Parts: sequence; structure tokens; C-alpha cells
Amino acid sequence: MMDSMDATEWIDRCAAKLDELWPRDAGVDVTQLTLELWRERRWRLMEPEAAAALWTTFAKPPEVPANQGLVRY
Repeated sequence: MMDSMDATEWIDRCAAKLDELWPRDAGVDVTQLTLELWRERRWRLMEPEAAAALWTTFAKPPEVPANQGLVRY
């Protein structure tokens, strides 16, 4: 049970995993997101890395405009 883990440690570890899994160009503040996850007991009870991995299976990355990053010749 993760209730005994310090909030700062849980948030830091979860944010690090989200940063690894989430697209860099998604424009998501992973620290703010992890704080929101930590506030919900169901996520907080999980290992932070497992919570991050599971959350990304439900989350849809923000859409990138169709013309961004495309090179046309």
C-alpha cells in the first residue's frame, strides 16, 4: 500500500515516468498532472510508475495540428 509514501517522492517518481511515456510535444505539465493523480486515493495506492503507465492507457494525447512537423516537397 502506497499511503505511507511521501507525497513529494510519489509525485516526483510518477512525473518522471509520465515524462518518459508521454509525448514531449503534448504540452502537458506532468508535475501538475501527477499532483492531480496523487490527490485521488485510487492512484495514490499504486506504485507511482504503475499509476503513470496505467493513466497513459486511458489518456489521449492532445492533437497536434495536421500541418505541424510535416515537410512538403
